[in-house]
Amino acid sequence: MQNDIAASDIKKGDLFYVELNERFFFMQVIHITTDLPAPYNQAHKFGYFVVVFEKTYKTLPVEIEALELSKVYVTRYLWKKTALYVSMWNSEPNIGFTDELMHYDYKDRYKLQFFANTKVSEPFNPPLIYDFVLPAVSTENEDEITVSHQPLSLQMLLWALLEEEKKRNAKRKNITPLYFNSWKEEVEPDHILKAEKVITALQLNANPKGLDKALKKAVVALNKLDEKLGFIGTMEAEDLYECLLAIAVNAGLEEERALEIIESTRDW
Repeated sequence: MQNDIAASDIKKGDLFYVELNERFFFMQVIHITTDLPAPYNQAHKFGYFVVVFEKTYKTLPVEIEALELSKVYVTRYLWKKTALYVSMWNSEPNIGFTDELMHYDYKDRYKLQFFANTKVSEPFNPPLIYDFVLPAVSTENEDEITVSHQPLSLQMLLWALLEEEKKRNAKRKNITPLYFNSWKEEVEPDHILKAEKVITALQLNANPKGLDKALKKAVVALNKLDEKLGFIGTMEAEDLYECLLAIAVNAGLEEERALEIIESTRDW
């Protein structure tokens, strides 16, 4: 068997990135298993448990602080609601490409690059099941997201990301946001639609009598969405802040009061 090494001397906490279709994807080794019992102790002597993160980047970040290392990439198109939390197994202490599997040609197209070593986030979003053994048992959480590790080779993981992004980008082209068009390249289409639904509800209920209550209700709804989906970063927070403020003020609420409600209620 030919095995081209993509990463060696691997340690828990190691961060790697790969460039796929002009986007940088990050992943982290969160655990290493080396003591499986028979019959797995030979071909599966070394197990690397890897989490792929949701946030991708057009330009390569310079520092760890610029990365979002808690929100796990959850598939929505290729596989139904599966956290990209995988285990990569080998008889040697490395992660590599093998010619026994499909997409072996990826070894010459996509390079796994070491970025840094940093502390593993606790907990991830969604929380994962830390069952670092074989055989793998597929387990879903209350939101029907598979949160257990999936044994997967590096080349099949890259294929899954490419296919998922292809379908995700196709969906992006089919939505026309009313408020947050600038999010299309960064935020999951379904998340944009859910956020805009909250904003639209506020717009429809923005009458002077119940404006305080309506504004607070909108911010609470966005808090719950972000708690569940984890899509509000710095850019999204600024856009939401400006949008909520503009709607409230245009409907007759004093700016100082609107700012007070938003600031005291928001979790993002």
